[in-house]
Amino acid sequence: MTPAASAANAGQQPWTLPSTGIELEEVERSLILSALEQADNNKSKAARMLGLTRHTLRYRMEKHGLEPR
Repeated sequence: MTPAASAANAGQQPWTLPSTGIELEEVERSLILSALEQADNNKSKAARMLGLTRHTLRYRMEKHGLEPR
């Protein structure tokens, strides 16, 4: 499912890139933190919310310094 389709299914507007651009790494970090908060730090649930495997979520958390190595 594409992000736009996923957003449409959730009753939200599709993502729009601002003309000033974004810091993609910071957006990814923010989304991970938000998912973890909503999932009460349950990594499996947060991964499902983001459409990732638990392994991929842990890899990305480590990449952003959110998980000890």
